Parts: sequence; C-alpha cells; structure tokens
Amino acid sequence: MAIRDGYKCYVCGRIVEQGECDHIVPVSKGGKTEMGNLGWICPPCHADKSEREAAEAQGRNVRIKARIGVDGWPM
Repeated sequence: MAIRDGYKCYVCGRIVEQGECDHIVPVSKGGKTEMGNLGWICPPCHADKSEREAAEAQGRNVRIKARIGVDGWPM
C-alpha cells in the first residue's frame, strides 16, 4: 500500500514512512477490503478520521481542529 501510494497520505498529502493502511470507506459503512478502498494515511489523519467515524456511529458530531496541508492551506 505504502509503495503504491508513494508513502503519501491520501488525506493531507504529506509523505510519511510511518503511516498506516486505512479503509477509505469504513467497513461499517459497506467498504470492502480491496485495493481500491485502501489507502496510505499518516497517524494524525488516521486518529482524526477514527475519532470522527466513532462519533458518527454514536450519533454525535465532532469538530476536528483544522490542520495545514502540504500546500499551506487548511484541510
């Protein structure tokens, strides 16, 4: 996964060697465990995404503090 994606986080675009493989569409929402639904994600983005998905599952909204992308703009 990391090699396919060039170690680039699919959320923020940063290059990170210590990333993780992530389901782009969560399994809980019908996402499949197949190459087209897997992407390389950096740990901060993965933590934000997991927190947001857990909150959605509990029926509440979570505001995640905006981070700055590689292009210098808020994400």
